[in-house]
Amino acid sequence: MKQLSKIMLAAVASVALAAPAFGWDFGASGSSTATYTRSTTNTGAEAAEDVVANGVTSSGGGISISSSHADGANSATLTYSLDFDSDAAAMDLNESFSLSASKKVGKWTGSSATTQYIQDASDATGARTMGANSSAVITLTDGSITYKLGSAAHLSTAEKAVNGPMDGAQDAEARVDSFNGFSVGLGVGPGTITVAIDEGSGATPTALGEDNTGIACGSQAMGFGFNFSGDVGADLSFTYGSSSASADAASCGDNNTSDAATANTMGLGVAVPIGGMSLALDYESSGTTNTQAKVETVTAGSGFEISFTMPLSDATLGLNVSSHANETTVAGVVTALGASAGTELWYTVPIGPVGLSIGYGSSAVASGCATCGEDGAAVVVSTATATQMGAEMTMSF
Repeated sequence: MKQLSKIMLAAVASVALAAPAFGWDFGASGSSTATYTRSTTNTGAEAAEDVVANGVTSSGGGISISSSHADGANSATLTYSLDFDSDAAAMDLNESFSLSASKKVGKWTGSSATTQYIQDASDATGARTMGANSSAVITLTDGSITYKLGSAAHLSTAEKAVNGPMDGAQDAEARVDSFNGFSVGLGVGPGTITVAIDEGSGATPTALGEDNTGIACGSQAMGFGFNFSGDVGADLSFTYGSSSASADAASCGDNNTSDAATANTMGLGVAVPIGGMSLALDYESSGTTNTQAKVETVTAGSGFEISFTMPLSDATLGLNVSSHANETTVAGVVTALGASAGTELWYTVPIGPVGLSIGYGSSAVASGCATCGEDGAAVVVSTATATQMGAEMTMSF
C-alpha cells in the first residue's frame, strides 16, 4: 500500500512537471496551527475540585497538490490530498485523489466531482483501503436556476455569528448537514431561495442529514427544507426543515404500524454592518418526536449566539455571547434538562504571513432531571464549568 501511494504521488509530480506543455496549472497548499492555553475545568459534581491544564499544542493541516486546466468554458481540477492526525488515543488518516470538472453546452453548465480514497481511516477501523465508491453531486445551472442531485450541503445552517480561538461559544444553527437528496436554487429579489428534498428508508434515516428519525424495525422517511440567503439591508440567512418517518409495513409487521418519528429545525442568521464593525445574531429552535412501542420520546432545543467584531487598524477585536437549552420528555415526563452559556473575547492581528489571536473563553453547562428530586421535583444534578485563555498562531502556505 505504501508503494502504491508513492507511485500515485510520483504520477502527480510527473503531471505537474509536464503541466506547462499541456496547459495545466500546478499548485500546492498546506497549513499549520500552534496554540498555547491555560485552562481550568470543574465537573460540577459534589466536592469536585478544579482541574488546571496549561500547555502548548500544535498541528499541521492536510497537504493538497492540485493541477487545473481550462478549455474555453470547460474546466477540470485534479487534487491529491493527505491528512494525518494522531494522538495517544486515536488516528485519522485520509489519502485521496479528487477530480472536479465543469462543462458548458448551450446555456447550461454542468459540474461534478469524484473522490477516490487510497486510504480512509477512522478511530474504529484504523488504516484501510476504500471499501466503496465515494458519493457525488451533479450540479446543473443556467445562471438563474440551479439544480443539484446527490450528496451535498443542499441547505445552509444559517450561521452568521463568529467566534475566536478559545472554547466557550455554544453553537446555535439550523440542524442540517450534507445528505443525498435533490435541491433547486432560484434567485429571488435580493437573494436566493433553495428548496431541498430528502428521502430515505431503513432503521436509521436522518432528517436532512442531521437528526435521527430512525425506527428500529425499519421505516420510510421523507424530509423537505428551504433556505433564503441574501442582502436585505443586512446579511440574512433563514433555514427551515421538517422530516417524518413511518414504520415500514413490510419489515415491521402489524405490531409496530403506529411507530413514527418527526424532526423540525429552524435557524436564523443575521449580520448587520455598522461602519467597519459587524453585529451578528444566530438563533435556533429544533426538536424531534419519536414513538416506538407506543412510548413517545420528545426532544426540544433552542439557543442563540451574538457576536460583535470591530476593526482596530489591521487587527480585529471580537466578542461572542451564547446560550443553549434542551429538554427530553419520555411518555409525558421530563427526564432530562440541560442549559449552557458561554462567552468569548479575542483579538486577532496579522503579523507578516502569520495570524496571531489572543483570546479568553468560558462556559457553564448545567444538567438536571425533572423527576429525580423529592416528590418528583426538578433538580439540577451538576454544573460543569470551563475557562480558557491563551494565544494561537496560524499560517497557510
